Amino acid sequence: MKPAKEVTIHGHQYAIQVHPYDEGAEIAYELNHSIRAHALEAQKQTANILESLTEAQKKELNALQGDKSKAAELQTFWEDFVASKIDRASMIQVAADFLHSMKPKEMADLTNRLFAHTNAIAHGPLSSADNRRDHFSGNYKTIIPLMIEVIRHNDFLDLDPSDLLQIGQ
Repeated sequence: MKPAKEVTIHGHQYAIQVHPYDEGAEIAYELNHSIRAHALEAQKQTANILESLTEAQKKELNALQGDKSKAAELQTFWEDFVASKIDRASMIQVAADFLHSMKPKEMADLTNRLFAHTNAIAHGPLSSADNRRDHFSGNYKTIIPLMIEVIRHNDFLDLDPSDLLQIGQ
């Protein structure tokens, strides 16, 4: 099992532990179910831009991706030919659609489950409703960044249900 990860968010220190399997698997499945469709929608625009590259640009991109020493050139290529063509408004709309799809009560429940194995150094375990209340009251700006850190540390989004499609091949 991974060791606890310590992070500081907006001046508050946290220790994030890995969730036990049963809890973690359920959260991973739920997050993948909730987020994947929105993430795929966001990636559709990038895929269309990549598809529209000329053959010469595609060859250049493939060569740059295969050579770790050319990371700076790859970044420049990406900025010039892909990122510059991404419609920021549509990306924001995808994020807004995701947020609209989450009901506040579901989001609060998810937050409580994500924080079940996280300690706020100043207030103790966030598995306690009293500690969550004491820590987050008037301090809501740390909730989303802390959720992100918990999701990263637990690798919840590394689960790839599309691997099931490989069965029988």
